Amino acid sequence: MQDQPQGARSPDDRAASAAGKSRALDDLYSLVYEELRRLASFVRRNEVSATLSTTALVHEAWLKLKDSPPVASNSLSHFKAIAARAMRQVLVDEALQELERLNPRQAQMVANRFFGGLTAAEISEQLGVSESVIDRDWRAAKAWLAGRIRPGKE
Repeated sequence: MQDQPQGARSPDDRAASAAGKSRALDDLYSLVYEELRRLASFVRRNEVSATLSTTALVHEAWLKLKDSPPVASNSLSHFKAIAARAMRQVLVDEALQELERLNPRQAQMVANRFFGGLTAAEISEQLGVSESVIDRDWRAAKAWLAGRIRPGKE
């Protein structure tokens, strides 16, 4: 058997550590599940257009969180804040996917402008349309998304 450098971890040690972190996150999820359901219920009440059930929203948020074991070492309030953000991301993703089905150019423009930081001029060049079309699409997409994400709060 080869000697390992001091402080080096074997593959078995790394696997055990990863399994321990995963168990810790599962334990934390079990502890806060009802709180997450309450939070998801509140989020859904404020997002009347949301098509996911409370349980589905909790589970979708969990899927976003489960591969982030360092989250398990944070405080309960920090975990709930991160879970709430994940739920919001699920709802925003759902709205953006719907916009993409309805108007692919607007969805691409929103992604490029909001997430990519491109200017209207850069997007117009990329999409091959005038800046005035981009400006009009931006106003329309913002209004549509606001109505989907925050109905009645425009």
